[in-house]
Amino acid sequence: MASRTLSDLRRYASHLHIGCLAVALVLLPMGGLTDTWGLILLGLAAVMALPECISRWRFLAARPTLLLWLAWWALAFVSITWSTDPSQAMQQGGWGLLAVPAMVPVIDRPRWWILPLAVGVAAQAVIQVLGWHGLVEDSPYPPSVATGGLYSYLPLVGLWAATSMVLLCPLLVSLRTSVWRAIVLLLIVAAAISLLLTMNRTSWIIAGIGLILIAIRSIRFLPRIKRQWPWIGCILIVLAATLVAAFTQFDFSKRAAHTHRDVESFTTTDLSPQDVGRFDSSIGRRVLWWHAGWELLGDRPFIGHGAGSIARSLATKEAEMPSQWGAGVTDFITSNPHASLVATAIEQGGLGVLLLLAIAIGVAVGAWRRGRTCAALIGLGPAWIGLLLFSLTHAVLLEPYTSVLVSILLVAALPSKEDPAKVHPAQ
Repeated sequence: MASRTLSDLRRYASHLHIGCLAVALVLLPMGGLTDTWGLILLGLAAVMALPECISRWRFLAARPTLLLWLAWWALAFVSITWSTDPSQAMQQGGWGLLAVPAMVPVIDRPRWWILPLAVGVAAQAVIQVLGWHGLVEDSPYPPSVATGGLYSYLPLVGLWAATSMVLLCPLLVSLRTSVWRAIVLLLIVAAAISLLLTMNRTSWIIAGIGLILIAIRSIRFLPRIKRQWPWIGCILIVLAATLVAAFTQFDFSKRAAHTHRDVESFTTTDLSPQDVGRFDSSIGRRVLWWHAGWELLGDRPFIGHGAGSIARSLATKEAEMPSQWGAGVTDFITSNPHASLVATAIEQGGLGVLLLLAIAIGVAVGAWRRGRTCAALIGLGPAWIGLLLFSLTHAVLLEPYTSVLVSILLVAALPSKEDPAKVHPAQ
């Protein structure tokens, strides 16, 4: 009798954990206050997942990427002790670690975390559309341009949307019932709309690369999915229709021309080296931050300048910087150099960079291997590669909104106890 009661309690706790995790994953992509509530529910899910994490401690302790991820954050927290400006430390991204224990019980069940995440992205897309048409008050953008919904920095919204779309496409053909496939197809459309409305070039590029990698990887599963060609055709038709609608609604040629002008402004030989205005663009400032980050890494190559030191270090470097490297460019001095690797190089030095590179390579290999054994996770490797490319031009570890996504994809790349393609063919 006691054992039956204990079994019932475990089952109820498992259901409660799944519920908290699912709602958290719906709220987190939306940002704003929903992001805060999502973190609270993610914390509850993490607490309820602790018994399973403890029971699988040998499995978790044997995962190098997980240990390296925890070590990187430990270094980030400790580095505040030698920081030149500890009051400016941006360590809120550490809340993303809550996703590590919360995700452990669903490693073998991809559908249980991919679908809630996609629903959150779809909700964000609805808010974006409403804001775009001026139907959402207090939008951070005027009605004439796409709104970020509940999160004001559009590129990070685009990262969630691109990740959702890349993960959903393979999941569509791995499901058994037509009803679920129709739901997933709608979620793919919502993710595509959200991605386009962000008007973010980096997100478009990583989504395109991800879809190409998925197409290449799907060849391995061709005999298994050949009966699903109608649904694959639906994906292609929907994405093509969405792109056609986007090209008629938005002037993409202007975006391409703007990118060309950004690059040409600091690569042309016709400009004087003293013309600092050539770096006064989105791409130009990123070039400056990478250059300054490399020099600051050389100043303190082992443990860096400490958490919170980015703005002060860039100010010091600007005073020493020759004019041909953009001294005096607007917004050069910032606490966010828009690159995870640059931020790490400045704050945690070579040790932090080595840890980050080891994590990136290890998870990429693990995510790619997961796609070999589970057709539903073919998109996990491309999603992680897209995130890595995105992090070269945007800092994704400075705040919970995106650090949570990093932890989610990291844990999802851990090897499962069993082959999900055999045990859970519909998930």
